[in-house]
Amino acid sequence: MTANAIRQHDVGSFQGRVASRLWCIQLERPGFAWKLIGGVLLVGMLPLLIAAVVVPTTMKSAFAEVARDYLTQVTQHLALNVQMEMRRHVNAVEAVSKIDSLRSTIRGRNRSQLTSADIEAANQQLASLVKSSSSEHQGLFLCGKDGVVFAGALRNGDLRAYAHIDILGRNYFAQARETLRTVVSEPLRSLVDKSPIVVIAVPIVSPDGEFEGLVGLGVEMRHLVAFITEHASRQVGAPFAVDRNGVVFAHQDPARMFGAPLAETPGCEALAARMRRGEVGVESHRMPDGKEKLTAFAPVVVAGWSIGASLLTSEFDAAARGIQSVIVVLAVAFAFVALLGAGTLAIGIEQIRGALTEVRTSNDRFNLFSEAAGDVIWDCQVASRKIWVNRGSGTFLPETVPADATLDDLIAFIPEAERGIFEQGLRSCRDTGSWTGEHHVLRKDGSLGYAIHRILAIRGSASAPERMVGRLTDISDR
Repeated sequence: MTANAIRQHDVGSFQGRVASRLWCIQLERPGFAWKLIGGVLLVGMLPLLIAAVVVPTTMKSAFAEVARDYLTQVTQHLALNVQMEMRRHVNAVEAVSKIDSLRSTIRGRNRSQLTSADIEAANQQLASLVKSSSSEHQGLFLCGKDGVVFAGALRNGDLRAYAHIDILGRNYFAQARETLRTVVSEPLRSLVDKSPIVVIAVPIVSPDGEFEGLVGLGVEMRHLVAFITEHASRQVGAPFAVDRNGVVFAHQDPARMFGAPLAETPGCEALAARMRRGEVGVESHRMPDGKEKLTAFAPVVVAGWSIGASLLTSEFDAAARGIQSVIVVLAVAFAFVALLGAGTLAIGIEQIRGALTEVRTSNDRFNLFSEAAGDVIWDCQVASRKIWVNRGSGTFLPETVPADATLDDLIAFIPEAERGIFEQGLRSCRDTGSWTGEHHVLRKDGSLGYAIHRILAIRGSASAPERMVGRLTDISDR
């Protein structure tokens, strides 16, 4: 053995003896064993403890962002539907206002040249028009420039209900007279039967621009309230609507309708102000009962209303707490494993399983569209064209869509003449990331329905679309 090797061997032996001695000294100190166990537990549990603080906060923010997007989509979609519904009523009464015989009747009334026969003829004409219109129309009436209704007909055929009703004090009469534009009133009580209605007033203007009177259409609120609140679901609290004065006129709870303005509800002042301004957005606020809510809102421009939909923040708080519970239970389980062994670990696993079940349940609440009433949701792999279609496909698509279906199977349910629209939409979606179009789709009963088709491209790491997700919404009745 060389001198250098002997020297290295001696140094190694010395270091080994010193380390062994120091280890023995530490073992002899009181409490060293507990310190050693504590150190092992600390090193093992520290990442879990950090995760228990950081992960729930991150997940809560993620769930809140998903909730904001979901509520925004719900309210904008509902506001658009209400806008289209109100526009339909406005178009109906504007068409009536263009009938020359009715315009002449109003001018004759202003000149005191009408006979009882003229009024009866106008009543009969209005009765015929209102019977052929939508079932939610209460009635049509004519009013002179003095604010007194002189002719009208209810949908039930009553030709006398509107006679001599004074609407001079109604806001919609003053607005129509001043602006000479079509006015949608705030929700109010009918002067005929006290039922909640909205009046659409179209002014009659003389050739020289003078106000001569108006044609009015009463629309029953019962229909509008049902149209708005029927979109309620477990994920979203009952949608509601406020008029231009901030008064709630549509809500699943009748006790909350036609009461004090929303701005007078503690905690809702900022929300009410934004809704009255016709903004689109999401507001976080605390209800008088202490519950935190996220409320999204969007305007119905034609009527000056605003539609809102809310979600309790406890929905995603619970999910975040569930994740935190998982992490805490895991840390406790780790300590028990280090001290007590496999038996305690089994208990921890059962607790984790329960917590994970709660997390999955909470996560399912944010499956935004697959529970939408009457909608078809599909998910397609771009490369293979394999497609998944939700089983609850509403009125669309036969239930025999095979499990191994492809995008071509979905295209087969679109009339051949309109498939080019869908194919063009797919190409547009690949290029721009999204597409929205309208076309017919085969229904389960063999008939054709008309649908809004929305497609979103999901891109991979290479920025190329990997998946496309689509939603079909039946708008045949709209």
